[in-house]
Amino acid sequence: SKKTLYELVRDKDDLIEKVFTYFHNQDCCIFQSAHENGVNAIDVLFKVSEIILERVKNINPAMIYDLQKYYPELMKSFINSKRETAYNNMKKNIEKGIEEGVYRQNVKIDLISRFYWARFENFHSSDIFNDIKEKYTPEQIFYTFVEYHIRGIASDEGLKILNKIMETKIKNRI
Repeated sequence: SKKTLYELVRDKDDLIEKVFTYFHNQDCCIFQSAHENGVNAIDVLFKVSEIILERVKNINPAMIYDLQKYYPELMKSFINSKRETAYNNMKKNIEKGIEEGVYRQNVKIDLISRFYWARFENFHSSDIFNDIKEKYTPEQIFYTFVEYHIRGIASDEGLKILNKIMETKIKNRI
């Protein structure tokens, strides 16, 4: 009930902040679990990407619009927090991939980490895909992006791993 809810939170701002904190903590756990359980950096990136894809597919753009309109400061803070977490985790993934030999040694880690996040951040809200949404599913668009990203930074060994993943895991989805 509303009364019970307000025993747990001060107001709507507090509720939204707690929800954002919950999702931020969940994101951190997803990345950490994938890094601990992944076979290699490419496997980790695919595992995290699959989880993120499922979450993104369930986001209602109208909700994002409303949050930006009515709670701009909270939304800005949440996006900045997500951006920093995603950037740091992508950096960690690239560093791990370089150490493992699945990513090229000459990758500009800071730039590639930002490129990845910038594209991902706009995946759901961008109208750049509007004219092809009838032709491609969100999964096809998303996995094509992940493949494109990995091909750009993978070593020869990493490309072998990527090709194997694409043949087995992704083939049935896209």
